[in-house]
Amino acid sequence: MPTWFTDLLEDLASRDNTFFVIYPDDTALDWSLSAYTRTNGLGGYEIERRDPATGQHDTTAAADHVTIVTEVLTWIPDR
Repeated sequence: MPTWFTDLLEDLASRDNTFFVIYPDDTALDWSLSAYTRTNGLGGYEIERRDPATGQHDTTAAADHVTIVTEVLTWIPDR
């Protein structure tokens, strides 16, 4: 599990509902991935994946960061 991504998730402040967005280095690619904390007492994290090339736009929510990191590490290499 990459430390940089885990650190980003752990730095999210749930009371502020902070987030971050990941874009590819290659400007010819148009996908993005957003990660943010869940509000309204739900807790945990949510990621939103967008890839116009495949028409994908979905979200995944999980209480623990390990599930979110696994989802991201599975999704990004397929882009």
